[in-house]
Amino acid sequence: MACHANASSSSTNLALEMAARGLECVVAPKSLARIYIDRGLLVEPFPMSVPSPWTYCLHADQNNATPAIRQFREWLLAEAEKQRNYAMP
Repeated sequence: MACHANASSSSTNLALEMAARGLECVVAPKSLARIYIDRGLLVEPFPMSVPSPWTYCLHADQNNATPAIRQFREWLLAEAEKQRNYAMP
């Protein structure tokens, strides 16, 4: 992967796509880069993980939730559980 010091992006997804195409290096949360790493499009040069202060929050009123909202919530919780496999011990 080539690193270009003058390439920059304000979007993590765009930066990951650029890096996957060999246009730059990227430092990104593992949760966002995991799909690229798993597919062999990007590699981690250093075997390290650091805690991140970033959090994503969702509030769905369970009393008024539509079936679609309930299904999305169940999917999201299942995906979050999968991510625990990638977390540091």
